Amino acid sequence: MSGAERYDRQQRIPGWDQARLACATVLVAGAGALGNEALKNLALLGVGQVLIVDLDRIEPSNLSRTLLFREADLGLPKAVVAARAVQQLNPAVQVTALVGDLRFVLGLGRLHACTLALGCLDNQGARAFLSRMCLLAGVPLLDGAMGALGGEVRAFLDAAGPCFACTLTLNEQSDLWLRYSCSSGFHVDDAADPAPTTITTTAVIGGLLAQEAARLLLGQPVENGSALVYNGQTGRLHRAGLRRDPACPNHHPLDWERVVPLFGPVEAVTAAALLAHVPHAPSDAPTLELGRDLLIGFVCPNCDQPEAVEQPQGLVAAATAVCPRCGALRHPQVVSTVTGIDPWTEWTLARLGMQPGDLITVRAHEQVWLFVASWKELP
Repeated sequence: MSGAERYDRQQRIPGWDQARLACATVLVAGAGALGNEALKNLALLGVGQVLIVDLDRIEPSNLSRTLLFREADLGLPKAVVAARAVQQLNPAVQVTALVGDLRFVLGLGRLHACTLALGCLDNQGARAFLSRMCLLAGVPLLDGAMGALGGEVRAFLDAAGPCFACTLTLNEQSDLWLRYSCSSGFHVDDAADPAPTTITTTAVIGGLLAQEAARLLLGQPVENGSALVYNGQTGRLHRAGLRRDPACPNHHPLDWERVVPLFGPVEAVTAAALLAHVPHAPSDAPTLELGRDLLIGFVCPNCDQPEAVEQPQGLVAAATAVCPRCGALRHPQVVSTVTGIDPWTEWTLARLGMQPGDLITVRAHEQVWLFVASWKELP
């Protein structure tokens, strides 16, 4: 079957350009109920490349609201199963699954290579982080959200318009700040209580999300800083304007012309090699910025027994700091920068927590070098 035959009905629409969809790369953040609907629609529309990010595994409650999951998939990673199902729906679509917290597995360079991002997330913290990433990467974001019998699709298309953080109330902003600032950098369970909803609501919001995505990908106008709001109780659909907060600090895209490819994979390049690679004066020793807090390990003040961890601190629960031998609170050893005199300077960037697609920053006095780590998408 030719592509022309598969997409015959949609190509009959005036102005439809199937080739533009085939050349697009769309990130879908979240592969739960809304993510399933969005992915199904993207696959059937013929979007060429899809990147799926999700940290969760399939639970029984997912089965009443997800087309791509089956009972045999219980306990498996949502991103992996969704990717497999998308390929079965349309083998022409290239799909990549990233299993994990988007803060640590989705590199900014990888996001910058996307045409569009779809937010199908279920908590405020993840939405706020994805919105900041999209602004830095210069990638338009369509954010989907659902309630019991309704939901909305918000368009955050560039730095000139509002972002997700602009839509939060002062109380919501304070709540997010308190949750993360009081965590001492350890993992915070940001999952809210499960929201009541149905597959019918999911289908409507997923359809609207994909419809807005198709319009953007086809070069048709979508109102920046707007929300397409659906009320399932009244059957009404309307578009509402969103206001940009002039005090919001997130509206500063990176200058991607300054970013150069890293000279090797993160699994091979050491911090020492990268620091030696950048030109600098002898008095201005360069510093590698990890972009996150890396928990090297714990040391118990009573047992004096070290334990290596070597993970981003945001992935480690605070309860892990309790010594399993004596119950004392252990001291965490956390680093966020590496210089040439640090004991881990010979560690590879991967061991230091860098992922393929990450944006890597090196500073020396007032000079800044930006590198993007390579990655390879697998069909």
